[in-house]
Amino acid sequence: MSKAKIKTSCVAMTGPDERMDLLGDSYYDSANRLPIRCPHCTFPNLDFIAKPYLLTKGFSSPAETSPACVGNFLVRERVKRILEIAVPGNCTFHPTAERKSKKATEWWLAVPKHKLETSVFNKPTRPFCSKCKEPKIWSSVDNGVWAKMNHFDSGGIDVFKPVAWYSNGTAEDDFEETNNYRKEEGEPLLRWSFYGVEAPPHSERWTRTGMDRDLYFSVRLEQLCQRAKVKGQLVRSSNFKAVKPSPDDEAWIEEKLELLAQHGLVGAAKPTKGKAAGAAQKWFKDYLKKNAKKGIKAVDFAAVEKKQKLALPQDYKDFIATVGAKSFKDVNGMEGSTTTVLLPQKLDFKDYRSGKVAHLEGEDAEVDGVVFAEMDSGDVFVFDVRGSGGDWPVCFYNHEENSMEQFTSNFAECIQRFAKGN
Repeated sequence: MSKAKIKTSCVAMTGPDERMDLLGDSYYDSANRLPIRCPHCTFPNLDFIAKPYLLTKGFSSPAETSPACVGNFLVRERVKRILEIAVPGNCTFHPTAERKSKKATEWWLAVPKHKLETSVFNKPTRPFCSKCKEPKIWSSVDNGVWAKMNHFDSGGIDVFKPVAWYSNGTAEDDFEETNNYRKEEGEPLLRWSFYGVEAPPHSERWTRTGMDRDLYFSVRLEQLCQRAKVKGQLVRSSNFKAVKPSPDDEAWIEEKLELLAQHGLVGAAKPTKGKAAGAAQKWFKDYLKKNAKKGIKAVDFAAVEKKQKLALPQDYKDFIATVGAKSFKDVNGMEGSTTTVLLPQKLDFKDYRSGKVAHLEGEDAEVDGVVFAEMDSGDVFVFDVRGSGGDWPVCFYNHEENSMEQFTSNFAECIQRFAKGN
């Protein structure tokens, strides 16, 4: 199949509201002021990059990615190199510095080079500036637009912003609405006051507030970052949970992983499933020997299995009988988290079974889950008890994204990842 015919599906990337390039708690108060592009309506230059790009907080975060203003994002050196090698030409990179000290940080601002036209899904509304033709406001996308963007083909581009921007409104409209209300209530009218902005000289002076752009990765790049174990605050939006990599995407991911391994940016290619399972079992047996506890109360596994009418994995039973209910730190790359393996009497055999979790769709909804480990964040790990046999695959449920994905192929591999914090 030629490259031109391969569909490149995309996912919107999002992250925490407390961004590293913001002042205070204001979601849109950037530490890097944008210059005015249109003197008439005061539309800013959304493509302007301060040199150096200033950051206000979070420099020591162990994460490797973080969202930034107007559809850009922040990366550490390893992720910068991954992007340069895996998707060359998709981003430019700019040095950053602490806002107060002006000292260089370890972070790079990544700026997508491509802006794609998506306004067929999210159209601007009148009025438009008579000089620069930009709209007064551009509403943020709604669920209907997200559903259409699930099927957007970026034509081989792996990182991009839409041409479309969005804003909350304008300071002028807010001022007018406030005074209209005060007039109706018989209260004295306010005088114009907006930080750094004079009173509007004409009807097309629009001080747009809350301006931003969305950021998109191809699903193959998003999955590549996951499999390269990038620890990031930049994650797939829950609106795109149904977008899956195609067979062509999977081949691309494997090719890029091999390339990244050659550059020392990821581990070597994984062994075959049989060898991997054998290595995990050997590691697990050694782990039980090293972590065995004395005086653990005997558990009647047979009674639990009879009541629930399913067999628990033998490795889980060996773990509980030898180690007991144990907690692990920083599982799945989530710094500061605690994950606890539960005793049989505390397993949740009801709430995560197939069809029980609201709003899960597709393959996620088919997982027939029994919770055996809980995170203090509210996320859980489940045995997927579909099919025959008791050596069930392990899945991870993310409650914020309402997503279910396979974590390991069995319990022994799960404990190995728990112990290593990955």
